[in-house]
Amino acid sequence: MENKDIIAQIDKLTQKTKDKKVAWTITSDQLARWIQSEGDKTFVTTLQMQIRPNYSQNRPVASKAYYLTIQSTNPNEILLQINSRNDDDIKNSLAKLYHSVMQISEEEKIKKINKLISGIN
Repeated sequence: MENKDIIAQIDKLTQKTKDKKVAWTITSDQLARWIQSEGDKTFVTTLQMQIRPNYSQNRPVASKAYYLTIQSTNPNEILLQINSRNDDDIKNSLAKLYHSVMQISEEEKIKKINKLISGIN
């Protein structure tokens, strides 16, 4: 699969995420998971952001890297594994997806907190 095809697929996933059609679960502040079942197969999509030091002029500068992995069960196999380390276009696309997932998660948290607070007499 060429990078432009991968980027197009990531961008579609980003749009479906923004449309709230993808049920991501946030497992940490740097990791999100989406689990989808089809028949006897389960697909696990994992999106991760890592902050790494990048030494520039002998001083560490924080650098973000993004990883997208799609695995299937029955049989267990990795269907797709992408990282953004060497491609700025993929990095930008994965960053948009990551930020969309985290933004929707924050919106959902705020709704839950508001609901909790509104129930206080």
